[in-house]
Amino acid sequence: MVENSSGLDEGDAPPFDITKAHERLMLPKELMRSFLSDFRDMYSSIVNDIEKLLSDGQTENAGDLIHTFKGVSGTLGITEVYKVVEALELAFLDGRDKDVTANLELLDGRMTSLLVEINQYLSEFTPG
Repeated sequence: MVENSSGLDEGDAPPFDITKAHERLMLPKELMRSFLSDFRDMYSSIVNDIEKLLSDGQTENAGDLIHTFKGVSGTLGITEVYKVVEALELAFLDGRDKDVTANLELLDGRMTSLLVEINQYLSEFTPG
């Protein structure tokens, strides 16, 4: 298993517990569904968005996006993503380009898994 700067092993990522997040946020099912749908729509290309900002020299905007995404993932309790984004933000702020790249790659994999899980939840959703 590959350990990264976030301290997580790639094979040990816990799944996002949507039910637990729903209970913790105390949202009606319909609102939780809407929130997860919006999250998917807004952040499905987060890695590409960050990479584009960095390649365009828009480092302040990249930093803002990383920080915002860290907060959203933490609020939802998506620990596997939050920890990677936390490490990404620290690497970014410290100017450690290799660690930024490594954490973006790790985030890409975590987001792929997360989006599959969210899509499955949304496809199985029944109002009420």
